[in-house]
Amino acid sequence: MTDGKHEAPSAERDHLLSNQTYDLLKRVVQVVLPAAATLYAGLAVFWGWPHAAEVTGSITLVATFGGAVLGISTKSYNNSEAKYDGTAYVTTAETGAKKADLVLKNYENPASVADQDEIRFKVKQV
Repeated sequence: MTDGKHEAPSAERDHLLSNQTYDLLKRVVQVVLPAAATLYAGLAVFWGWPHAAEVTGSITLVATFGGAVLGISTKSYNNSEAKYDGTAYVTTAETGAKKADLVLKNYENPASVADQDEIRFKVKQV
């Protein structure tokens, strides 16, 4: 899709995880797993449950691995075009005045932009 002057950026995913998957994993790694390890460690002391060190250590290792995957995903996302909703093509007139043409990505449903809290454009000088 073009606006007649500029090609719309592709909406293809070029990063490791979708936003929804990333948000879910982040919550699990940062909140759920540490809470589960702490809960088991505490209850194991009170109730004499077996293998407290092994269980809490295993949960912590899984959380650490998940954090590493999220770190790789974050780097992938930050190095991709996925974080942008479109491109602002900036031109300078002979008078020195600047003008920006805003071009949205090729969304499957362009109206979905109205559901976003913010829109982010990559700036390109042309």
